[in-house]
Amino acid sequence: MFVLSTISDTVKIEPREFGGDVTVALEDELNRKYANKVLQDVGLCVALFDLLKASEGKVRYGDGCIYHKVEFRLVVFRPFIGEIIVGRVKSCTEKHVRAEALHFWLPDPTEEQLLDPLSSDPDYRNYLDPDQPIRFRVEQEAFVDANPTIAPKAPVESTNEVGSEEDEREPPYSLICSISEQGLGLTSWWNAPEEGDEEEEDDDAAAAEEGEEEIEEEVEDEA
Repeated sequence: MFVLSTISDTVKIEPREFGGDVTVALEDELNRKYANKVLQDVGLCVALFDLLKASEGKVRYGDGCIYHKVEFRLVVFRPFIGEIIVGRVKSCTEKHVRAEALHFWLPDPTEEQLLDPLSSDPDYRNYLDPDQPIRFRVEQEAFVDANPTIAPKAPVESTNEVGSEEDEREPPYSLICSISEQGLGLTSWWNAPEEGDEEEEDDDAAAAEEGEEEIEEEVEDEA
């Protein structure tokens, strides 16, 4: 799920950082630049792991900052294809399921893509409730360049409509996952009943049997 990616970059150290430790300043700047960012074909950057190399700083004319060429490793969230992940359901519709920070889609779901509890008769199917643990398998991944490629158009006159929704933006990194296998889906679907639950079920069954025996005895007495 988490991998280490080696990256090279040029880091700028501003004059206010000159009095401190250069290594600490470089690490802080790298964390500020990459943490919680998606790099194309790399994944979701979590944090700096370590600093491998750092060149002598050079001062460029004009701004007074020192620039270092560095090589470092980042902790990156990028599950491999086929990996099983457990998350929590945030929302669910007929078209997609959203789980925690992961966003995975079931476009135009069919019975082959959904597990039997979801494709069975509505009176007997199981539903995906929010905040419930869910287990799924990663099938595909998709990177989308979220940076603007053309200049934005001139601003349009604002309207008086309140609560108008903006177009939903496509996430820069998304996972297409599946729950159409045994053991996948909500973990509650597959959890074995606890001992207390089994005892309650046994007590209920015994009480039901006693009730049936009493009814049979009453019928025999009346006869």
